[in-house]
Amino acid sequence: MSIHYIIGHRGALEYAPENTMLSFEKAVELGANAIEGDFRMTRDGACVCIHDETVDRTTNGKGRVEEMTLSEIRKLDAGAGQKVPTLAEFVQFAIQKKVLGFVEINSPGMEPAVLDVIQEQKATKENIVIISFFPETLKNVIKLNNKLPLGLIFSIAAENIISVAAEIPCSSILPEKSLVTKELVETAHTNRLAVIPWNANTAEEAKKLENLDVDSLATDQPKIVKAAVKFQPPQLAAAQAPVPKVVETPPPIILLK
Repeated sequence: MSIHYIIGHRGALEYAPENTMLSFEKAVELGANAIEGDFRMTRDGACVCIHDETVDRTTNGKGRVEEMTLSEIRKLDAGAGQKVPTLAEFVQFAIQKKVLGFVEINSPGMEPAVLDVIQEQKATKENIVIISFFPETLKNVIKLNNKLPLGLIFSIAAENIISVAAEIPCSSILPEKSLVTKELVETAHTNRLAVIPWNANTAEEAKKLENLDVDSLATDQPKIVKAAVKFQPPQLAAAQAPVPKVVETPPPIILLK
């Protein structure tokens, strides 16, 4: 099994301020072929790249994101002189650099705004994946746009996680790395779900997860992880793969024991 995507978690936060354009640029420079950013909505309906509910930890300002305007947030220093990026900037970057952008929706209810921006930027499934901890958020996305791939994130073991993801339907699951087992991976693959653990930050962690046959890895250390695994971008993997048989009906959902 090879690793198809090395995903820069919030960019390359070990090297640059998280969720900034500098961080995303650094991730690509270090070998990532995908980037992940967290998004929330401002008081005036803009989608901005920030993880927390407040700006306190990652900027020189204070306040709740949902209570601030885009103009107010853009005046803040997100570290190293960086501004808090907009979703449009994130999507533009993914398209220009030809990397896959994982858009994590952290605020349920902002799905229409997110999809409007993605459509305005003329992004497609080749550029963007929508991910979230919230199943209802992903269901809302698919009601509004069934063309973008979806991924369900989770950090707590749950027996029904495969069925929840498959029924949405998602194309991937993103488990916290300690939750990954051979059984989880095999069951996910049986249900046509890619497995993308987070965050593998050492060579040892990356190799362990690779040996469990995961598909891609999210990381704060793209260079270290890429060097540790057999990296095969999806285009190359597809070119070398045998032609798949046509399946008339989808496989049944198989639950973890």
